[in-house]
Amino acid sequence: MGRKADDETAPPCPLCGMAMVLVRVDPRVAAFTELRTYRCFACGDVRAIEQQKTEYTPVVVQRGSV
Repeated sequence: MGRKADDETAPPCPLCGMAMVLVRVDPRVAAFTELRTYRCFACGDVRAIEQQKTEYTPVVVQRGSV
């Protein structure tokens, strides 16, 4: 099994310093941001972290004259 991109951005555990593992992702809904839950399997600490909103730039499609 390969490493996911999320594994590289997982925070270290604030209690013991070991790498935390992403265990759940709650998707962004309406005005709420995406919520990611990480767990430290070394000490059992669990943290939920809000992801920053990603700003999307609208794409403008220009149609040529026919």
